[in-house]
Amino acid sequence: MRNPIQSFDTIKNNFIRYIETAFRTRFDKLEEERRQLLDTDKVLYREPWMEPLPDYLSSGKKIDDLTPKDVGGSMTSSQLGIFKGLVKCGLFPANIPLYDHQARMLNKAMEGKHCIITSGTGSGKTESFLLPLFAQLSKEMESWSIPTIKEDLCDKWWNEDLQLTDIVNNSTFELKKTCQQRSHNRRPTGVRALILYPMNALVEDQLTRLRKALDSDDARKWFKNNIHDNCIYFGRYNSMTPVSGELKKKENGVDVINRYKVETLKKELKAIETDANRVDEYITEKLQSGEMSESDAKDLISFFPRIDGAEMRTRFDIQVAPPDILITNYSMLSIMLMRDIDSEIFDKTREWLECKDVYSQNLNSEEKEQEKKNRVFHLIVDELHLYRGTQGTEVAYLLKLVLNRLGLHPGHPQLRILASSASLVADESEEGQKSLAFIQDFFGVADAKNDFVIVDGKNTPVNILPEDTHFLPTNPFIWIYDAYYDTRKNIDSPAFQETCRIAARELAQFVNAEIPSDAQPIELLLRTLLHPKLLLRERLYQACRIDGKERAVCSLRANGNHEDTYILSEFIFGEIDTPRKALGGLLIARSLFDESRWCNLESELGDRKLPRFRFHYFLRNIEGLWASVKPKDVEDKFKDDERTAGRLSSTPSIKSPGGYRVLELLYCDNCGTTLFGGSRLKVDNETVELLPLSPNIEGIPEKTPHKLLERRTYQEYAIFWPQGKQEFVPHERPNGYWRQTTVEGADQGKYSASWVEASLNIYSGDIKEGVLNAEKEPDNWIKGLYFKIVSDNNNLDIAFLTDAHGQTINTHKATPCVCPACGVDHHYGENKISSIRGFRTGFAKTSQMFAKELMYQLPDKEKERKLVVFSDSREDAAQVANGIERNHFTDVLRELLIKELNIRLILRNDILHAFENHNESAINEFRNTNNSATKEVFDDIEEIFTDSKYEGRNQNMLSRKSKAQKKIAEIKKEL
Repeated sequence: MRNPIQSFDTIKNNFIRYIETAFRTRFDKLEEERRQLLDTDKVLYREPWMEPLPDYLSSGKKIDDLTPKDVGGSMTSSQLGIFKGLVKCGLFPANIPLYDHQARMLNKAMEGKHCIITSGTGSGKTESFLLPLFAQLSKEMESWSIPTIKEDLCDKWWNEDLQLTDIVNNSTFELKKTCQQRSHNRRPTGVRALILYPMNALVEDQLTRLRKALDSDDARKWFKNNIHDNCIYFGRYNSMTPVSGELKKKENGVDVINRYKVETLKKELKAIETDANRVDEYITEKLQSGEMSESDAKDLISFFPRIDGAEMRTRFDIQVAPPDILITNYSMLSIMLMRDIDSEIFDKTREWLECKDVYSQNLNSEEKEQEKKNRVFHLIVDELHLYRGTQGTEVAYLLKLVLNRLGLHPGHPQLRILASSASLVADESEEGQKSLAFIQDFFGVADAKNDFVIVDGKNTPVNILPEDTHFLPTNPFIWIYDAYYDTRKNIDSPAFQETCRIAARELAQFVNAEIPSDAQPIELLLRTLLHPKLLLRERLYQACRIDGKERAVCSLRANGNHEDTYILSEFIFGEIDTPRKALGGLLIARSLFDESRWCNLESELGDRKLPRFRFHYFLRNIEGLWASVKPKDVEDKFKDDERTAGRLSSTPSIKSPGGYRVLELLYCDNCGTTLFGGSRLKVDNETVELLPLSPNIEGIPEKTPHKLLERRTYQEYAIFWPQGKQEFVPHERPNGYWRQTTVEGADQGKYSASWVEASLNIYSGDIKEGVLNAEKEPDNWIKGLYFKIVSDNNNLDIAFLTDAHGQTINTHKATPCVCPACGVDHHYGENKISSIRGFRTGFAKTSQMFAKELMYQLPDKEKERKLVVFSDSREDAAQVANGIERNHFTDVLRELLIKELNIRLILRNDILHAFENHNESAINEFRNTNNSATKEVFDDIEEIFTDSKYEGRNQNMLSRKSKAQKKIAEIKKEL
């Protein structure tokens, strides 16, 4: 995506096309006005906002460059060597320097401080708290004993034909030693780190990282060669961990082995093993064919658990031998504290902390005290800022219970608290004091300022842009924009290359800068963009600086946007006629730095590195359209004698700027006529007022205008058809009425629905039956038809029908089954009961469209394309996922159907053309085809063509000739 502005325009325009297609009306001027309305700021969209990604300050040190001082002076050289080797297995690349905040957190945590990392998204926060954890584990690993040989059944018992008693101990009801994952270990078990996440999705992400760091092929090889084939065990403990419950059950009052649980466990382990094997086979195949790189293979493996490694595979294994790193959420942790079956997890962790485990029995008291220094429990809380309010209080108390269970407290030397947050402040400001107060309350410490270190992510300094700096010239970037699209995005084309050379010279001349004459055109352009005199780095950062901080700002000024003062394109280029092209050209040029051929140019001039941007697209669901009821109450360019609605609005209001009543605009999806709808308010026995909002204040927000039209009832919502010059098409039944669809069990046969003549007041929204008012006062009233339902008993309107308690009785759907303009009738329908619809776009369809359009804009390479949809609730997420899949399937099916129909239409024309031109070779090719569908079409056309050439007098054949000639004319017309 070289030009995110153009990508946004494509998405926006395609969505507008969808609206215009799906919600088409019969009035051309109204369509033009709607197009302009939708293309106005804050109606359907906002112009993209651009946020410079933080350019975090580097520590200048790679993993191999770390010294004992960098880890708080708490590690020996051999322990530091173990740490470096471990980290390079997959947690952190060996060739990339640590960020400054990562190095600082490692140093402070190893000095014994509780630490909270507060850098932004994508800053390596996870690595920031895993590095200190791995460093502490490295100190302990040095003393781990050599494990024994694994039992034969350890990694395959679920595939063997074993008796229940061969799997489960019938006295303790634990897995037998021969089947336990860690029965061969000869080191203390216990949780070294409890990582707490607010949701399971984040647990899965953490597991992927830990698999790469601790259970990859590289990690396994390193552990075998350096730590005597020991490993760091990790596991999640939540609803996804197989399997819940116990391995025993009551039978006649006696505990027996639970066969169902054992079989379920075997089934799940087989499935995990099968998936892992299939992934291995797939990777092997792709590596051999050259379709996958080693790096991609390592990434793919990390998404799937492997049954025979460092990842704990079952709850029952975790319960008897807790993993070194336990990952869970606060809900599960709360349950664990209450269950006896999970008590061993906490008890063994406490034994490990207090050196009371079986492997520490031979240590004297002095040795135990020394050993305790290496036994540190890490409490790691991700997304700390989410734990506020009532939920935060509950989690804070929960953590106090956990620490108490382990014999720890916030000031204990064997406790290290590490956390991450994107919003805590690490300075002396008022917000900083609030952050310290929150930390103090949440963790229960006496002095958070001294006990905790808040490590913030510092950005690489950016020079201040001089005040007398001139705007950048627009022509070079407009040239780049035009050349890029004229050459169909081919950056290697001679035309694009030459444009880059010309643009580079123009920019260099603008700032009187010298540029190398022997460089290739694109390299020449990129070196010019990095030139200190051009100040492009400073310009881009300064354009996004608000109150001294880089923030997201609007990229372009949209039609109707008179509020935003920070517009990036205006800061860079000033107010110009073609800001879209100029900014687009700049973004295209910026994207060239990401090409492998030129990606090193920025590193050559590190202090001139241009910012990378995150783009924010804002598109919204359309809740409906509202319109003035006076047709002439509209701009002159949108006036005509056909439309029956006035000025359009995307939000409801009582009056238009001209003082006329505004109502919700509806339309018929069959003929495209427009109608007015509004909440019903009784004025007197002869008058009903239509309102764009609910007259029942107590009903808000349940009865807001955003309530689906399909869910409204006749008693709450009235519909009026402004007839204008349109012809009223009566219902097909001779008696002129129909039986409207009912709700809440009302008897459909007791009521009659029809369109009746009525007048609508353009100022008050009052409706009176009959056209007398409209004929007498045409300046104040308009003529049309009102949708009315009456009781067959008394022929009275049932709009205000009430029960004995004065409560409204809802009887019918608000939308009429019959359209007054085309007479289409849906009163016998089941799935669709009316052609009258609002202009509200469906949430599922909108989500599917945005997802599809975004995918089209992402890179073509599959591994570079990723789309994640977030929602506020699980229910919404499920609906979005289902809606996207279902609607996309329907669209693809529709597209294939139309494509197939078009192909058959073209084929029919080609065969007909062959007959008309006596092309015998083509005719014989069609006749002898093996394609059954083509043969069927050919036989049909041959018969039609033969009939059309009949020259005799047989009346039957002459009739067939006439039909054949009409059919041939239809085929040509359809094409």
